[in-house]
Amino acid sequence: MTCLGLHYTIFDTGGEDADHFTLTFMMAFLSNMNENGEALLTDVSESFSAYYEQRKSNGLPAEKKACIFLHDDYTQKQVESLILSNPFKRFEDMGFMHHSKHIGIIKIDRSIMNTFDDNDISDLLTYCDEALDRYWGEK
Repeated sequence: MTCLGLHYTIFDTGGEDADHFTLTFMMAFLSNMNENGEALLTDVSESFSAYYEQRKSNGLPAEKKACIFLHDDYTQKQVESLILSNPFKRFEDMGFMHHSKHIGIIKIDRSIMNTFDDNDISDLLTYCDEALDRYWGEK
């Protein structure tokens, strides 16, 4: 599968942008991913929650509806559980990603990772960023 094929498969929501958790997760994962397509779940969850904390510190809403990021008393374990139960599970169910619980790593399937180059990663990050702007009505 090519990056373009992955893009359409992952983000296929009937013409709509993917949900914000999926977009934020993908940005956090790709930003922390190594050359083997692996990232520590703790690093991804910290980047994931940092996105919402940055919004709050800029005076922007952390979410449009009830969510753990509306409060300041959530833990990183709660963020990890949110990631694994919501955006990650979809990718895992499709066979695109895997979670190694004992070593705390999440990764893109090797057959997909082998098709990626730096431009593909950059294109996916740009797509996620622009789709999040549309979600928030910021562009």
